[in-house]
Amino acid sequence: MSAALKILIVEDDRIIGQDLEEQLLEMGYSITDRVVNGEEALLAFRRRIPDLVLMDVMLRDSLLDGIEIVKKINQIARVPVIYLTSLSDNGTRERAKETRPAYYLIKPWHAPQLETALDFALFNFVHQKEAEIKHSFARHSGTGQHLLFCKDFFFVKGKGNIQEKVRVDELLYVKGASESVELVTIKRKRLYSANLKSFSMKFDHPNLVRVHRSYIVNITKVEKIQDKFLLIKSTNIPVGPSYKEVVDTALNRLKSD
Repeated sequence: MSAALKILIVEDDRIIGQDLEEQLLEMGYSITDRVVNGEEALLAFRRRIPDLVLMDVMLRDSLLDGIEIVKKINQIARVPVIYLTSLSDNGTRERAKETRPAYYLIKPWHAPQLETALDFALFNFVHQKEAEIKHSFARHSGTGQHLLFCKDFFFVKGKGNIQEKVRVDELLYVKGASESVELVTIKRKRLYSANLKSFSMKFDHPNLVRVHRSYIVNITKVEKIQDKFLLIKSTNIPVGPSYKEVVDTALNRLKSD
């Protein structure tokens, strides 16, 4: 199973920080660190780059406030940032905007609001990268459907132009045809107009392995290996001769993990 998204918490109120950590763990995220000031935040960020940062704006006993810290973090690596603050004045918001945060959450909040903020933050960050980097997502000219990729999940445009989130750990395999790709997850199947090669190139996740010219599998979902086939949920998936070495390497990596 793919690793949970890693989050760095920067919050000077230790009680709030601990409560926040417990909520995130219950939601299925992992915590890289929980710190109380800017100096610790920068050290923690450099030590282990997270997938997302929750940043308190006003930090007591810190030379830098949260916005200034995020400016320095952005120089190290760009990751989505959610500001946590009780300040809703225009001046603070305008300063925060300069760092291009993914979300701005006003204290106090409840768990559902936090969960929504995380989903929107990650989604907004992908759109931001789309604007910054040409071709940062795979698009096919057929029906206008496309994929947006971000770490351990991606979004597929579904009915009514709603972006549907698909986690890698829910994906069983991807089957490609000439002008379409079928995503088979634990719960359902999704069909969209795209190219399997584009999918494999744009979403370079270690658990998604190309095993055939028509198949990409989640290697962690393989239940049985027999002859030239992999069994996933009663489906025999062929292994192409040119992909055998890649498959063997991926399976050996799982054994050693």
